[in-house]
Amino acid sequence: MTNQPAGPNAGVRPDVAPASRAEPQLRVTAIELFFDLVFAFTLTQLTAVLTEGLTVGLIAMLAAERQRGGATQSSTSSGEE
Repeated sequence: MTNQPAGPNAGVRPDVAPASRAEPQLRVTAIELFFDLVFAFTLTQLTAVLTEGLTVGLIAMLAAERQRGGATQSSTSSGEE
């Protein structure tokens, strides 16, 4: 067993300074929590949509396109007929 002090300072670490009473206590508002929740939900939904169609073949095709330079123009977009 270890000897732990009893009384008002029981369980308080001596190497940690107590919070100053002069510092304002910052509280999170309900609207901030709501927007955090909306952001997290949107991120998970976007991730699900983006990974749904992601396959090894598609990744290979995109990597090959990037190595070729990625700039391919069709004859209709260059103005020639």
